[in-house]
Amino acid sequence: NVQGDQCSHLIISMGYAPNENGDFQMRFGPLNQEQGHRRLNVLMSRAQDKITFVRSVKAKDFSISDNEGVEALRKLMLFLEENPGDARAAFPENIEIIESDKLKISAPHELFTSANEMVTYCEVLKERGWKIEIRI
Repeated sequence: NVQGDQCSHLIISMGYAPNENGDFQMRFGPLNQEQGHRRLNVLMSRAQDKITFVRSVKAKDFSISDNEGVEALRKLMLFLEENPGDARAAFPENIEIIESDKLKISAPHELFTSANEMVTYCEVLKERGWKIEIRI
């Protein structure tokens, strides 16, 4: 639901990703419908001061679409990637940025409930260009 009151800080969470076969379906509900690009415009106009966009995909994951809503979302993501402004990477307390592309994970047993969870987390970070240092 994108209608409603304005707010000082808008947080948008976009949890889409390719499936197990690597296919990204780009099914965004009302955004895929006619005039979906207008819904995106209304959403972006709700914030008065700041927008935080948390997402699991990048513009390169999208194919160019003739759907106006999907194409507007792809272009927004491309703009955000090319113009990060004051974008900052944020991590849990036990994860520290020690170089521009390197992270230190301290006391991983406090962050992760299983070894599989930690391995998956580290693999995703590595795919995103981070080098990982783990301190037990």
